[in-house]
Amino acid sequence: MNILLIGPQGSGKGTQGRIIAQQYGLAHISSGDMFRDEYALGTDLGIKAHVYWNKGQLVPDELTLTMILKRLEGVNGCVLDGFPRTVPQAEALEKALKLDYVIELDQPKQVTIDRLSSRRQCDNNHVYGTARPVPASGLCEDCSKPLKQREDDAPQKIEQRLNEYHIKTKPLLDFYTKRRVLYKVDAAQPPEKVTADIVKIITPP
Repeated sequence: MNILLIGPQGSGKGTQGRIIAQQYGLAHISSGDMFRDEYALGTDLGIKAHVYWNKGQLVPDELTLTMILKRLEGVNGCVLDGFPRTVPQAEALEKALKLDYVIELDQPKQVTIDRLSSRRQCDNNHVYGTARPVPASGLCEDCSKPLKQREDDAPQKIEQRLNEYHIKTKPLLDFYTKRRVLYKVDAAQPPEKVTADIVKIITPP
């Protein structure tokens, strides 16, 4: 089973992706986490990608495709989080992978802004926010590393990222509607209710 989660930043794609992947024994593939890992390692790909996300822009298709398609090699079932973000990316993915469910995590703009502004993350990509409150200590409960705001969650970049999403990612909804695999879930609900709604979709009676 291959699932794609689509939604604006802060809609819970990472949280839900990890939960669903673990529950169904699927690989969780997050383009954002992969780019941050590449950047932390100082790879050429990571450095090039950082130039874009540091400005609140989407990473170009050619860089994203190179990384994701390599990661998909040998994968038997996955939850994609953050990719594809454009129709050209979706067309390229379609040649390598058949998606069974595309789930849009929809929420009001203000909810997105509030969630991104309060989100914190450690260097090991453990995320704190709506589903997992930030500890008073400011340290990750899993690895004890300091929690900090991601570069792309800085207030001045949030508005730009949302504009990028609506311009470049929203057309994907039409793309997947035509393929009859698109479903919508209210992402402004509590995380456990969002999970329950996703499970209803991917495990029909």
